[in-house]
Amino acid sequence: MQKDWRKYILGAGLFYIGFIVVASPWTIFVWMEKGSPFYNEDYVNLTEKFVAQFSTFSPPTRQFSGILDIITTYPVIFVESMAKSLLQMPSDVLTSISSVGIIGALGAFLWMKDLDRRKAFFLIINLLYLAILLLVLVQPRYILPVTPLVCMFVATSIIPIPDALHAVDFPAFLTRIIERIPFKKVVIAGLFLFLAGFTIWEVGFYYSEMAPEYVTAGAQLKEIAPKDALVIGWLQHIAYFANLNFHVIDPPDIQPDELMTELQKSGATYLIIDERYTTTFYPQFAPMLDPNTNPYKDKLRPVITIDSPKKVVIYQYLGISNPQS
Repeated sequence: MQKDWRKYILGAGLFYIGFIVVASPWTIFVWMEKGSPFYNEDYVNLTEKFVAQFSTFSPPTRQFSGILDIITTYPVIFVESMAKSLLQMPSDVLTSISSVGIIGALGAFLWMKDLDRRKAFFLIINLLYLAILLLVLVQPRYILPVTPLVCMFVATSIIPIPDALHAVDFPAFLTRIIERIPFKKVVIAGLFLFLAGFTIWEVGFYYSEMAPEYVTAGAQLKEIAPKDALVIGWLQHIAYFANLNFHVIDPPDIQPDELMTELQKSGATYLIIDERYTTTFYPQFAPMLDPNTNPYKDKLRPVITIDSPKKVVIYQYLGISNPQS
């Protein structure tokens, strides 16, 4: 019995050491940047999710203290959002990981058909994690932790194939070839390469979206902005790097005059005009990428301009105004 306890303690210790090693780079970064290793703004994702799911929901102008504050403010919308996300989650999981789709779905049914205690425990852990994801808009990188479970589903679909092939009456030379192929080893090796490849691809894709001009603009904004300043824009990365609160601009067809009203209502101090968005979703704001053609010169003062790789202009909002002719 003593030997078994030592084995369990050693296994648990190795697991937690591995967890700490994996989590420590991000934890240290957040601690240095935000002052707490447990800092997060995940509750902001919930209102952004409401905006994406419901066309009638307008981004709130007030700041929330946390998830419970949002839930009590919008209880009906929260319940409807959770129901939508719950129905969408199986598709999100099976299509986010290299689109395993029908193979993964079939394997899931076969894998759970012979559910034992170990499988049930592993499944519950993954389901608890997916329950957390119901609170946010699911991105492929969020699915990375459940990749081992999905790999098991896929393997469960593939591993019976050799037995099925052996049951078929192939010509003798094909039968000899099939018998020499170590199908299970090939499947395991393929799944390992699949897991490693997907992880590397997804992490690389995420950081390719992390535009370097956002990091530069965030560092510069952090130097000049008061700690209680509110930033308004389309993507919160710059505000995050500046350690400032953020308010998202919505809807997509918002016009410059409406934006000025939004600035006043939100109480924002800084406005971000981003070439990555003005050349795609918000062309109506493209003239504001050039401070010389900004139609609100007396109320929007350019304080930061980043020219490459994509242009970013950050304006300080000074108050309400009519556009200059």
